Amino acid sequence: MSEPKQCRDINKLKADLRKKILNILYALKHEGYHPFVLETLRSAERQAWLIKKGTTWTKHSRHQDGEACDIGFKDERGSVIWDSAFTGWGRLAHYAREQGLVAGHDWKKRDCPHVELP
Repeated sequence: MSEPKQCRDINKLKADLRKKILNILYALKHEGYHPFVLETLRSAERQAWLIKKGTTWTKHSRHQDGEACDIGFKDERGSVIWDSAFTGWGRLAHYAREQGLVAGHDWKKRDCPHVELP
């Protein structure tokens, strides 16, 4: 099975989350980071594919309800940053908390790009 397409459309998120994500992106950009939306609304097919691939452990994600968003970062050359020691992850979590969101960065099994409604 080929990888189902990721949705990056911020308009697919619930309105209250969308506003908070825009605030977070603005704050991170203001600090000099290069954030971008990795994934918003997720189909059931994509969720099943991610489970099979082993990159998620949950059968139903908040992404499927428009209540979660993954935010990534690029470096100055435009390459995506995946290093878990990257300082941007902590800043993302800080701004997520400031907006009243849950940050996957704070979980025991970290999911640094993930933020969701409480």
